[in-house]
Amino acid sequence: AENTPVPPRVGGLGGLNDRYSLSSEEVIPLSPNDYIHEIVSGFEQMYRFLMARREVLLAANGPLAGMSRKRVRFIFRPTRIYGAILQKLSDPKYLRDGVDYSIEIDILSRAYTVTPEKPAAWPILQAERQAMEQLDIPYFAAYPHRDELPIGVEAPIGQYFQEPSYIQVLNQLQRLSEMDLAQQIELIKGSIYARVMRTPLTQPSVSASRVDVSTITPLSREELVKEATRLAEEIQERAIWGTDGSVKWISFGYIPNAARFQLMPLPEDLYNGNGGIALFLAALDFVRGTNQFRELVLGAVQPIRQLLHCSDPDSTRSLVRQGIGAGTGLGSIIYALVRISQFLGEGTLLDDAQRVAALITPNLIAADEQFDTIGGAAGAILGLLALYEQTGKFGILERAVDCGHHLLAHQCDAFRGPTLSQSLLNRPNAKGQTPKSGRAWQILGQRLYTGFSHGAAGIAYALLRLYAVTYDNVYLEAADEAIAYERSVFSPAAANWPDLRQIAQQPNGQPGFMVSWCHGAAGIGLARLGGLSIWQTDDIVQDVDIALQTTQRYPLEDVDCLCCGNFGRIEMLLVGAETLARPDLAEMAATKAAWVVHRAAAVGGYQFLNLPSSVFSPSFFQGTAGIGYELLRLAYPQLLPSVLLLAKCIAKSFLLSIST
Repeated sequence: AENTPVPPRVGGLGGLNDRYSLSSEEVIPLSPNDYIHEIVSGFEQMYRFLMARREVLLAANGPLAGMSRKRVRFIFRPTRIYGAILQKLSDPKYLRDGVDYSIEIDILSRAYTVTPEKPAAWPILQAERQAMEQLDIPYFAAYPHRDELPIGVEAPIGQYFQEPSYIQVLNQLQRLSEMDLAQQIELIKGSIYARVMRTPLTQPSVSASRVDVSTITPLSREELVKEATRLAEEIQERAIWGTDGSVKWISFGYIPNAARFQLMPLPEDLYNGNGGIALFLAALDFVRGTNQFRELVLGAVQPIRQLLHCSDPDSTRSLVRQGIGAGTGLGSIIYALVRISQFLGEGTLLDDAQRVAALITPNLIAADEQFDTIGGAAGAILGLLALYEQTGKFGILERAVDCGHHLLAHQCDAFRGPTLSQSLLNRPNAKGQTPKSGRAWQILGQRLYTGFSHGAAGIAYALLRLYAVTYDNVYLEAADEAIAYERSVFSPAAANWPDLRQIAQQPNGQPGFMVSWCHGAAGIGLARLGGLSIWQTDDIVQDVDIALQTTQRYPLEDVDCLCCGNFGRIEMLLVGAETLARPDLAEMAATKAAWVVHRAAAVGGYQFLNLPSSVFSPSFFQGTAGIGYELLRLAYPQLLPSVLLLAKCIAKSFLLSIST
C-alpha cells in the first residue's frame, strides 16, 4: 500500500475529470455516474448494518459511549481560507509595514459583520488573529457530550453549539428507517445526476417520434384527477417537515439563466419551488372539494409567511434578492399566494401577497435588467395584476404601471445595434424583405430574445395585459413593436421563431429553434392567444395560425415538463381550443396527454430534461407539480386558469358558485 501511486486529481474534489490508476503507466478516466449502482448498494448495506445494530450502538456501555468524552476538532471555517491568507502574508509587500500585515489578517472579520448584533462566535476572531500572526492555522476543539467550545479560545464559549454532537449522533441512529433510507438514496442519486446533467442519459425504449396519437383514447376526467392525485401523494410522501410546521423539498431546481439544474432545497418561487408545488396541491383539493393537502399547502408557504412577518430586515432582503419576475421572483410569489388564497378560501394569504407586493419598490424596479416574464418587470406586472384584480387597490396597479414605464424606457430599436448576428439580420422575413422594424429588450445586456420566458413575446403579453387595465396606448404601442420585432426574425423555412440565446446556437453559427413554452412556436403562440382579446390584427392572427400548425406537427418527445416539454405544448393547444372554440385542438391535447401518462406508467415515471424517470422532481415548471396541474386543467379547463399565461384569476362570484 505504501508504494501505491497517489492518483492525480484533475478538475477539483470529485470532479468528473478525476483519473485513477493502479499503475503509473495506466490512466483511466472514471465518472461516479458509471458506478451509481455500486455507490448506492454500498451505502444501503452500511445503513442497514447500522439499523440492525442500533440497540447495541445506543446502549450505555456500547461502542459509541466511550467516544462521547474524546476531544474532537471543530472546523470553524475552511482551512483553505487560512492557507490563502497565510500565503498572501508571505508576500514582501505585506511584510514591510505592520499595518498592511494586520489589515490582511483582518479580512477574517468580514464574516462577523453580516448581522447587526455581535455574534456568539465573536471571541473566535481574536483567537484566529493570534494564530495567524504566528503563521499558524487556528485550531479549535470541543467535547462531543457538551455544547460549549472550550479549546482554542481565551475562555470557553458556553452553549455555542445548538446541541452536543454526541446527542445528534444518538438521535440520528434513532431516526434510521426504511423511509429515511429511500430518501437518502434519492439524494445520493440526485447529487450524482446533477454533475452530468448536460450529458444525455439513456432514453426510454418507446420512440416518441413514431407515435400515432389518433389511436390513443383520451383519459376521462376521473382518470386525469386520479393521476394528478397520485403525483400529489408522491410529493406529500417526500415532504420534509420542520419542527415549526414548515415544509421543504430537496430536488433539482432549474436555473433558467444557466440552462442547468442544481440539487438543492427548493426555493419559495413558482417556477422551481414551494409556491408552484403548493399551488398544484391547493388546486387539487379545490377541484375535488377535499382538504387532504391543506395542511401541506400551508406548511409549504409558511417559510414565505415567516419571512414577511419577521421584523429582521435581513429576512425580507432574502426575498428581494430573488428579483421581481413571475417565474423566480416576487411576482411569482404574489401570483402563487393569490391563487392559493382562492383555492383554499384563505384570505390571510391575500394579505401576505400584498406584503410581497410592497417589496417591489421603485428602486427595485429601476435595478431590473432582465425585463422578461421569468425574472424581470414583465413578470412583476403579471403578478401584480393578479393581485389587483382581487383587491382593487390602486397602489398595486400603480406599482404595475411603474414596471410598465420601466419596460418602455428600456425598449430599443432592434436593428440599430449589434444585437443580432449579421447572418440573421440578412435573412429575409416572411415577406421576403430584410427586417427593418420592431423594438425589443436586451435581456441582461445580451441579445434581443424571442419567446415567452425571456423574450419579446412574453413582455408584449404583459404590456397588453397592463393596457387592458389602464387603457394607456403607450403599452399597446410598445407591445405591437415587440410583436413586429418577432415577426421580422421569423423563419418561413422552419415555420418558427429563432431561439437567439448563445446556448442554443448551432455549430454553423445560426440560431436554433425550439417548440416549447419557454422558446419557440408554442410559447409565442400562447402569448398571442393570451392577448388576442386585447389586441387582434391580421399579423397576430397569422402568428397564432402558424404557431398552432407548428406545435401540432411537433412530435411527442422524451421531455414531459411544462417549461420545455410535452405538457407545455399541450397547454398551448388547450388554450387555443378555449380561445378559438376549436374542439379539434382540445381533442389533440387530450390524446397527447393520454399517451404521455401511459408512457410514464410504462417506463416508471415522467421524463425530464437529461434525467432518468426515477428521479424525484416536484417543481411546477420542470417537474410533477406542473404536470399534475396540467392534468387538472384538462379535466376542468373552465375552472382552473392557465398558469403558463399567469392568467386572470377566476371571478369571485364564480368561485363561490362552485364551492356551494
